[in-house]
Amino acid sequence: MVGRGKTVTSIESTLILKKLLRNIWSAWDVRGMVLLSLFLQIVLYILGQRRRYSVGLISRMILWFAYISADWVAIAALGKLSSTHALSPTKNVLRALWAPILILHLGDLDTITAYALQDTQLWTRDISP
Repeated sequence: MVGRGKTVTSIESTLILKKLLRNIWSAWDVRGMVLLSLFLQIVLYILGQRRRYSVGLISRMILWFAYISADWVAIAALGKLSSTHALSPTKNVLRALWAPILILHLGDLDTITAYALQDTQLWTRDISP
């Protein structure tokens, strides 16, 4: 009987957590993705300059992750922004400013043009279907 009580409690707490996360995501979905994109651009700016002088494994892994995920986050945020705008076009005027900011994030920084030479040579993979 005691085991069942713990199982029900853990299932209930899991459901409450899922509901809480779903509410947070519905309120902060585009805003959170814009902030994450901005954070990744800042990481790329700082570590992009340092990668010439520092060859630490942790900094290289963080830089590689930020480089790989920065474009994905900006594209996903633009997609979410456009689908949200189609549902309620007059809900939030501030969202109209986020699209140009995200497009600027897709332009990448001058401090890191590519993580590796192969990325520069294979740039066409980004535009192929």
